[in-house]
Amino acid sequence: MAQYDLNLREYWRIIKKRRWIILVTLLLTGTFSTLFALLNKPVPLYKSTASVRLERVMLSGGGIYQESMPWNNADMLTAQAAVARSHGIVEKAAKKLGMIPANLTSEEVRANKEYLATVLSLRSMVESDFEQQIGVLNIHVQSQDSRLAMRLANTLAEVYREERINDSNRRAVSQKSFIETQLNQAREKLKASEEAAKAYREQNQLVSIDAESNAMVTKLQSLQAAHDKAVANAQKAADTRRLLDRAGSTLLGSKTSFYFEDAPAAYKSFNDKLVQLMLERDTLLKTYTELYPQVAEIRKQIEEILVTMKGQMSAYEAGLREDIRDLKGKIDETSTQVKMFPEKRLELSRLERQIQLNQELFNMLERKHQEAQITNAERVETVQVIRPALESRVPSNAPKIKEKAFAGFLIGLILGIALAFLVEMFDTSLGAIEEIESLLGAHVLGLIPHVSQQEIKETLREKYAEDVDTEVAERGARLVSHFAPKSRLAESYRAIRTNLAFACLDKDIKTIVLTSSSPEEGKTTSIVNLAITMAQGGNRVLLIEGDLRKPMISRMFGMDYVPGLSDVLLGSYEWRKVVRTISDIMTGALSTEDILQTPGIENLHILSSGTIPPNPAELIYSKAIGEFIAEVRAAYDYVLIDAPPLLAATDAALLSAKADAVVMVYRVGRIPRGVLKRAKAQLDNVKANVIGVILNGLKAELSTDYADYKYKYYYYFSSKKADGTPETPSDRIRAIPELLKSRLGLVRGWPEREAAQKSGTSMAFRSLRDRFRRGGNPPPSIVPDPAEGKKASIVRASVFFIAVTCLIAGILYQMGVLHFAMPPLDARKIQHRGESMQRENRIAAPQRDSGWMFPQSGKLRDNRNPRRLGPPKGHPNPSSPLPRRRSAKSSGRWMRPGPTKEPLLPGWCERGDGSGRKEGGSRGSGFSSSSLPLPSPL
Repeated sequence: MAQYDLNLREYWRIIKKRRWIILVTLLLTGTFSTLFALLNKPVPLYKSTASVRLERVMLSGGGIYQESMPWNNADMLTAQAAVARSHGIVEKAAKKLGMIPANLTSEEVRANKEYLATVLSLRSMVESDFEQQIGVLNIHVQSQDSRLAMRLANTLAEVYREERINDSNRRAVSQKSFIETQLNQAREKLKASEEAAKAYREQNQLVSIDAESNAMVTKLQSLQAAHDKAVANAQKAADTRRLLDRAGSTLLGSKTSFYFEDAPAAYKSFNDKLVQLMLERDTLLKTYTELYPQVAEIRKQIEEILVTMKGQMSAYEAGLREDIRDLKGKIDETSTQVKMFPEKRLELSRLERQIQLNQELFNMLERKHQEAQITNAERVETVQVIRPALESRVPSNAPKIKEKAFAGFLIGLILGIALAFLVEMFDTSLGAIEEIESLLGAHVLGLIPHVSQQEIKETLREKYAEDVDTEVAERGARLVSHFAPKSRLAESYRAIRTNLAFACLDKDIKTIVLTSSSPEEGKTTSIVNLAITMAQGGNRVLLIEGDLRKPMISRMFGMDYVPGLSDVLLGSYEWRKVVRTISDIMTGALSTEDILQTPGIENLHILSSGTIPPNPAELIYSKAIGEFIAEVRAAYDYVLIDAPPLLAATDAALLSAKADAVVMVYRVGRIPRGVLKRAKAQLDNVKANVIGVILNGLKAELSTDYADYKYKYYYYFSSKKADGTPETPSDRIRAIPELLKSRLGLVRGWPEREAAQKSGTSMAFRSLRDRFRRGGNPPPSIVPDPAEGKKASIVRASVFFIAVTCLIAGILYQMGVLHFAMPPLDARKIQHRGESMQRENRIAAPQRDSGWMFPQSGKLRDNRNPRRLGPPKGHPNPSSPLPRRRSAKSSGRWMRPGPTKEPLLPGWCERGDGSGRKEGGSRGSGFSSSSLPLPSPL
């Protein structure tokens, strides 16, 4: 990502550039959220609420044993909310509803797993909260059966009310008993302390504490009190002084005051005057400004008063400090005198104080005992049901599909944008002029935009004829400065020509090398169009095809590349005889009409590469190249040399060292900054004069430097496969796996790369194959750096892991999957159990016990045909639908008739023909979790 400040335009550019990441993340997250919401609709749950009001009633009189429950006390309401959903209250409500026998004690209920499961299941449906301002406690019940929810809520409210009333009266009785016990103990303590004091006096012959001793103790207490007060006043005086010190640098308001109670009278007078002046100033400021004379006069008076008050407060504080020192000395002196009194007299004082404390405690308990007797005579009611529960017709957990879908799409949008910026952050390519200039230390000479290749071909076909073949269209796209001189693309080359001319001004620069860091950055197309624009400007230009490994200029003009530069350097030809002029160009692939449609081409001379030598670097390193460049430099206005990529071969560095200047071509958004930096380092090593860089293939979404331009023309050849046929989009799609392997560093060795090249149509692998077909192994400069490959792999893996983790975590959290809760209770099962227990209460006691068998299998029978229900064989009344005690041979369960899958009661068996049908189970009080949910008891 660029190392400069990002503005809104840059943010928008990044979003447009990575729009597919955002769109895919948005669609995946939104679609998954919508499908998850549709496929996971919750089971309808109905909620009923009963409200009770807690009265503010005193349970006993005031004092240390007083107990009250204010209706607006949050802590008390929180405690009562927990009581309302406690195990004991729910158990009594279950007994009232007939779900468990009413004559069982709490210990018996907890000992029976079936009854305990019923209570815990009901408790899992109960919630409670409170409204503190009005002292109302709300009891909520949520169930699949709306009628059961209503009945249970009302029953819980009634049970809570009864328990609260009983508890209040029970507390009054227990409180009276407790006070009586404490009263007797206080009476005994008082008597014991009086006897101890009497015995001590008789033993030590003491009548009372000496008056002098009492006076000393009183004096010590008064001195200590005076010392504490002086310390407090000194602290207040110091705080006020600090406020006065800071008051000079701030604008005081009319409400500002430096008053405290124990300050001197004069200081208080000045403080009152200060407040009055500030009020007058604020009144005037409502009408006038700070510069008004009267306001200025008041401000001056305020400043004088502040100075006076500060001095008085400093003096007052100093006086207090002196008083504290004096009092401290007196306290030490008095304490020494008190310690000199006989220990016996001090012990007598302690015994008398103990008598006084015991007497006060006895009097207070006597008063409490009288109040408890009055309270115990009344019946206290502190709870009132003010809003009974009603049956709900609307589920409380209605599915929120639209909200979840919207949240999913919103999360997808946020994650997509975050991923887009994350990918942009790890993108090592360059995309801004400032960044490239800072990295290379050279100015950008011009920008060549990226336009559609198909559009430029279609434009050329419309300009000439409908039947223009592909080869002609491609050549026209390459030579856009000649075939479409009015296009914006040609204008870009003319802008580069102008900037280059000014860069060469007064520097005697004629020979210029155009090169790039890597292949396929558009340097050949750029230098050809730049040569054409220079020739159109009236300059005599020699275009040299200096790439002796992969010549392209002669192919673009349809000329033979032999003889050429290599033959001249070897001495086989004189360079003037092999230079191609306009006549040679006309005999090539370009027709006379093509040549004559735009003037200026006659000023362009071309020197092709010549015979491909086996050692191009040694040929360029020879002395002949220097002599040749000196001769052509004197014969032409500009000599443009097309050099191979810097990192592919050393030819470009050698040519750059012998030329006057070097211009680099950089394809924006494709080449990493490290590659470009190494290419620049090679040029610096040979002391080449880099005067500028050309940005090629600039897209609006890659950079904002050319975002305002709209183009119709493009200048690249379409890609070709090994057999020369055009590369189609389907070929490029098939080449994606190879490209991904190369980018991820999975293709490590050169034999593997050759095998990948033979598989088809990848442009990157095909260019490598063509470049090194004659050279064997690739040069070390383009072999992938293992360290870079490893770093790239780590970065990609980290980005992928973070993206997937954030995506999954966001979706699961938004959907609530990460929150675990108890599954909803089957309300019909609980309700039917209550009805069954009511019928069971009518059976004799020996026939009712805890021997119902829970099913051992979690499967439920789908009984869609109504069948007559009946008890197992051996029941006293075969026509009775009531359950009985299971025998040792019975191990089934009965099922409810009708189209339902719910068991009527654990331990029953389904019977349609009077014989009964058994399912798995065992005798006794066996328990299985397939019947009811059993949360952990509190």
